[in-house]
Amino acid sequence: MLQRFSVLLLLLCSISSAYKILVFSPATSKSHLISNGRIADELARAGHNVTLLEVDFLGIVDSTTSAKLVKKTIVRTPRGMQEFRNVLQGFSEIVMEDGGLTELLRGNIQYQSAYNALCEELLERDDVFESLKAENFDGFFAEQLNICGFGYAKALGIERRFLISSCPYFSHVYDYTSLPAPYASVPFSSDMSPEPTYLERAKNMLNGLTCNVLLRYLHTKLDAIFRNKFGPDFPAVTEIVRNVDIIFLATDEIIDFSAPTLPNLVNIGGLGVDDDTTEMSPQVEAEMKKGKNGVIFFSLGTIANTSTIDKKVMDSFLGIVQKFPDYHFLIRADKYDKNTKERAKGVSNVYVSDWLPQPAILHHPRLRTFITHAGYNGLVEAARAGVPLITIPFMFDQNLNSRAIEKKGWGIRMDKLHLLTNPEAIEGAIREMLTNPSYTQQAHRIRDLIKTKPMGARERFIKTTEWVIQNGGVHELLTEGRNLSIITSYNLDILVPIFLFFLFFIIIPFFKLIGGFYYFSCFGHIESKQKKE
Repeated sequence: MLQRFSVLLLLLCSISSAYKILVFSPATSKSHLISNGRIADELARAGHNVTLLEVDFLGIVDSTTSAKLVKKTIVRTPRGMQEFRNVLQGFSEIVMEDGGLTELLRGNIQYQSAYNALCEELLERDDVFESLKAENFDGFFAEQLNICGFGYAKALGIERRFLISSCPYFSHVYDYTSLPAPYASVPFSSDMSPEPTYLERAKNMLNGLTCNVLLRYLHTKLDAIFRNKFGPDFPAVTEIVRNVDIIFLATDEIIDFSAPTLPNLVNIGGLGVDDDTTEMSPQVEAEMKKGKNGVIFFSLGTIANTSTIDKKVMDSFLGIVQKFPDYHFLIRADKYDKNTKERAKGVSNVYVSDWLPQPAILHHPRLRTFITHAGYNGLVEAARAGVPLITIPFMFDQNLNSRAIEKKGWGIRMDKLHLLTNPEAIEGAIREMLTNPSYTQQAHRIRDLIKTKPMGARERFIKTTEWVIQNGGVHELLTEGRNLSIITSYNLDILVPIFLFFLFFIIIPFFKLIGGFYYFSCFGHIESKQKKE
């Protein structure tokens, strides 16, 4: 009787402490839907009442299994869908190019503009808005790719808001907090070698600061959209974001670059990743048994679409495959990529498919290495499985990820152009990986460090969320400088006048004085006399 009473009491306590939470999950890609679904499921698993709002930007919501434990509210955005698709397709078409700052800015403008248009289309759905508002949510979660969701949460009256940095901690997220971004050591916006040169650091800082300024301008367009809907007194969306309670970083500090942090920044990398995933189809299981010395897994993600990139890329890699007859290769190719599938028919040690169970493959004992584009989901899964990597980054956060892996010693970074111009370099990297045990040893160390941390990602995530909502926010953790301008935040209004003072009152007069001494010296007179003659 006492035992039944205890169980009932525990159940009542769980119900009384459950919160109503809205997770905002626009369909920007399948991987982002899955990441947001994991967040929603973890909150639901902790006993909270979670609504997953999936806004179907790409028409992929119905074909993506994002969450298993929560109810979904699906909103279609048919008017702006094609434009958003075109932007992402444009990224795929230039994925093999090395664009400079101009391409970086153009890409940001196109992406944010298309996203803003979809945000405006979402706001037109008054039925959805009123239905969600009636729920009286206690908490709200959304990603950093575009900050439309935070304006939406403010309009819904949700006061406890959490930002999910779904990629590594980028410079524009630093900008929301006023924490100076470490441009000298972290390649946010431009590639930097392990020992960065002056020009690499300068380019990285220039690109990062320029993108921050551009995003501030593009966010004003978003402000106009919300004020047009909710009135001229609606606050700036960037102001709403700068006052979020907690920024959850969907990265693991063991994997990522070590950098300055703040008390309201919380790492939750690996949240929802199933380390016990062993299920795979009989076909894939049979493929994993092939290869005298093991299996090598190759996947370039969705942006580097194998059906749209240069055919020479996959032809080149299939040529590399044939040089490793004692290993069996699993290659994920796009379902429309007929060329790779046809070419692979003549190669005995390869299996090509448009879908492969990545987590299960990464945990398989016969896997030797994973050749990847360095997308963060794959990195976390590989790290938790203790699998060394060969990374071939293309764009977005992939270069930053690959440099972090290289720096931590559990992977080899290769240039994407080697797939076209220097396949021997890729071949050499594979041989180095297979013959040098240090990469596997370090990958195992990374795995062990992650799994033996004092507090895991799930516990950290749930306890922090409940603590914030229970206490009505934690404004005590927010930095005083979060609303400062770039000029004030970096003390440019102090440093520039000091520089000008030294320039005009010390440096220039000094050189004038040196020049006068020289002229009146014997050398100066001799030179003057020679000029007159």
